[in-house]
Parts: sequence; structure tokens; C-alpha cells
Amino acid sequence: MSSGVCLHSMPGNSTSTQQNLYRMSSQSTLSTMTFALPDISAIDATILNANKADPPLNFDEVGSFSFYIKLVQLFFSIVCAGLHSEGVKCIWDSTVDQLLPYIVCSVYMIINTVTVISYILGQKMPEPSMRIFAVIGCILFTAAGAESLSAWGRHEMMDISPAARIKLASASKMLVSEGFVALATAALYATDTCYSFQRTRSSFSPR
Repeated sequence: MSSGVCLHSMPGNSTSTQQNLYRMSSQSTLSTMTFALPDISAIDATILNANKADPPLNFDEVGSFSFYIKLVQLFFSIVCAGLHSEGVKCIWDSTVDQLLPYIVCSVYMIINTVTVISYILGQKMPEPSMRIFAVIGCILFTAAGAESLSAWGRHEMMDISPAARIKLASASKMLVSEGFVALATAALYATDTCYSFQRTRSSFSPR
């Protein structure tokens, strides 16, 4: 039952008294509703802070620098894994040197494939997570490249027969090429990380 009906049904109230009571009741209800409304400025500040930490995905991300650099990272990971499949023939003395490039390349082939597909489908991946992947990728590919070059250097210094050296000549070239490709991939991840921070900062800097 509405307040107007309740006021009119009260006995002994004049019309002016009923109108005053109705006006007071309406103002009290309006005040309660006003206080119940959320603070719009606080909501805007919350959204702004959230977007600073994780900028929303733009509709032109597929043709952006970030998208292409992730494609190149995926390509280099595949090339690095292919080179290591042949270069590993020159590594006899270290299980770490044999497995590390395989693990790093395989893991980041999966990560980059998922990232590229998310760009194509327009699904936003969390920017902080992508930065963490990029930083770890830079470290791991640097380690893999350094290990490959170190293994290649040990192979070249080994005292093996000329026939064996000729047989492993192709594998030796693959191994040293893998080392440089892995270091180039690490540089790509470092560039991707710096670009991500720069884009976020420029998006919210005063113009």
C-alpha cells in the first residue's frame, strides 16, 4: 500500500496536514535513495586504476607491433627447436645442454600460439601475465643460447678424428646457429616487455 493511501486513510487529518506529511515522507524516501546510490567518481577511479594495470584490448591489435613481434617470437621458437634437433648431435657431455633448448622452445611455442590465437579472436589476455611470460622468456632464451654456444665451443675444442668432425660439420653449424637464434629471440622478448610498459604509460599520460 502506498504512502498516499495510508495518509488519506488516517482519520482526523486535514487536507493540508496530509499534504505536508506526504511531502515529508517523499523527501525522506528520496534522501534514502540518494544516499544508497554509489559514488560515480569512486567507480570511475576504480575503473581507471584497473585499466592502468591492464589496458583493454583495442580492436586493431591484430595489425599492431605487439601482434607481429609475437608472431616473430613464435617463428623463432620453431626455428630454434628445429636447429637443436640437429645440433644436439654435437652435445655428448651435458644433459642440461641437450634438454634446456628443447624445453624452452616447446613451452614458448605453446604460449605464443595461444597468445596469437587470442589476438585473432579478440580475447584480451592479462597484460601483467604477458609481461611475466616475456621477462621469463628473455631469461630462458638467453640461458638456452648461452648454453648452445658453450656446447658448440666445447665441441670445437674436442680432440676427435677428422672423419667424425666432417660427419658432424652440419650439426656443428646448426648448433652455433641455434645459439644466435636463441639470443635473438631473447632480445625480442626484452623488446616486447619494454614496448608493453611504454604503451601502458603513454596510454594514460596527460596529453
